[in-house]
Amino acid sequence: MITYYAWVPVLAMGFGGCLATVYHVNARLMSAIQHLAAGIILAVVACEFVPDVLNIQSIGWPVFGFMVGMCLMLVLKVFSERCRQLKRSTVVKAALPIGMIAAIAFDIWIDGMLMGVGFMSSHRAGLLITFALSVEICFLGLALVGTCRSYGLSKYKSLGITFLTALCAALGFFLSLSILTHVAYLGLVSFESFGIAALLYLAVEELLVEAHDVAEDLPWMTAPFFIGFLAVMIFEKL
Repeated sequence: MITYYAWVPVLAMGFGGCLATVYHVNARLMSAIQHLAAGIILAVVACEFVPDVLNIQSIGWPVFGFMVGMCLMLVLKVFSERCRQLKRSTVVKAALPIGMIAAIAFDIWIDGMLMGVGFMSSHRAGLLITFALSVEICFLGLALVGTCRSYGLSKYKSLGITFLTALCAALGFFLSLSILTHVAYLGLVSFESFGIAALLYLAVEELLVEAHDVAEDLPWMTAPFFIGFLAVMIFEKL
């Protein structure tokens, strides 16, 4: 059953959090993996979602879904930026990084929704989206535990907060499935258009931006982007 896949990002974020307590991940390796995830996401958008949207005669529902996805991602961007500014401007440090926790929870809730959209499009698309987004969510686990530790929390409390936050991905997944199983075909296409906008944002404005935030950007760190894209193209032909 595809509902089991709801727990993949939860486990991925938990793994990232546990990894952060015992090991410091090299920034260059992290950049290469982020490039790989971005390549897979963009390839799934191009090979799975876009053809479905272009196959229908009506343009209204796809445009509506895309605009909703775009607006939601821009709201997420503004919210995340304000949380960062608040963290920098706060003189007295709070007991918990509430802003960051809220931003990450909202982000992975959207990721869970996108996983559901992927599985409703095709099982293959769902698997690829689940893998790529779980890589992103794993890094969010790394970042969240590191931030919680910087606030003076123990590693166990930091991991507890990370696991609770990760449950938002499963909630988003179940919510999208419950909605999409009761909508008509045009509604599904509209959700796929929403997924196109959201996945473009996640790949281009989050993963690739963070992947290039390293002291020295080497070719071997960028190559996984093309490898991930090519792998999906080959997978489509099998």
